[in-house]
Amino acid sequence: MMKSILKRGEDLQRLGQDLVLLFLRLLVGWQLILTGKGKLTHIDQFSTFFESLHIPAPTVHVVAIGLIEALGGFALLLGFFARGAALFISLAMIGAYLTAHRDEAFGSPGDFVDAAPFPYLTVALVVLVFGAGGISLDRARTSLLANKRQITQSATD
Repeated sequence: MMKSILKRGEDLQRLGQDLVLLFLRLLVGWQLILTGKGKLTHIDQFSTFFESLHIPAPTVHVVAIGLIEALGGFALLLGFFARGAALFISLAMIGAYLTAHRDEAFGSPGDFVDAAPFPYLTVALVVLVFGAGGISLDRARTSLLANKRQITQSATD
């Protein structure tokens, strides 16, 4: 009886974690898609901004960051290769802190948290560390691969 109660508690905890990860991925993934799309549809404006930050090859960087945000956001949204996407998003947001937000973000911890890259960086780091969760294409892909290995192993036995 006690084992059954503990098992149900663990299942509920896992479901809660999966739902929180899904919520974060959907929210931030969608926002990243929109910000990436904005950069890719206004390359000239963002190139001028990147140039004002003394970023070399500003147009190349605008396209690269726009693609990281748009495609990475889509990957987060679906939970597909989410850890890889989260790595690139994290690096892009660290770059944003060090360039576009360097003057405003490092005065105090509150300033760091209030800067625009903070929610994106935070969720990207959470997904990088914990993965996309159970409600994701990554989990489905992992389950399919495990089943395929099991079938292959059973056939060779």
